[in-house]
Amino acid sequence: MGLCNFNYINQIVDERKRISEIYDSFILDKYERPKQKSGLEYNYAYYPVLFESEAELLTRFEFLQKLDIFPRRYFYPSLNRLPYLRKIVNCPVSENIASRIACLPLFVGMEDKVISKICAEL
Repeated sequence: MGLCNFNYINQIVDERKRISEIYDSFILDKYERPKQKSGLEYNYAYYPVLFESEAELLTRFEFLQKLDIFPRRYFYPSLNRLPYLRKIVNCPVSENIASRIACLPLFVGMEDKVISKICAEL
């Protein structure tokens, strides 16, 4: 699939950036987003949002899913908690963020009215 889409990568990234900017216009005053390092060339693969707590994330998920809107967990569980690791190491910052970060729907062809609805329902 990647090779088939490679010829369109610039258009795909541009469209995903446009969608992310629309999300930003609705979201940034209400929710925190992970910070990007300066000089990073971001590909807009995801639209992660940090909720205040895991309880808030789960409540929002349940509400959105009833409206056929399906956000998803992002890097959950924290990588240090993967079940096949031989030794579990505590990483409190990673564990905290992993418990309350989610990705909102983002795909090429997503209509502006759908983004507006998602943001209004959040």
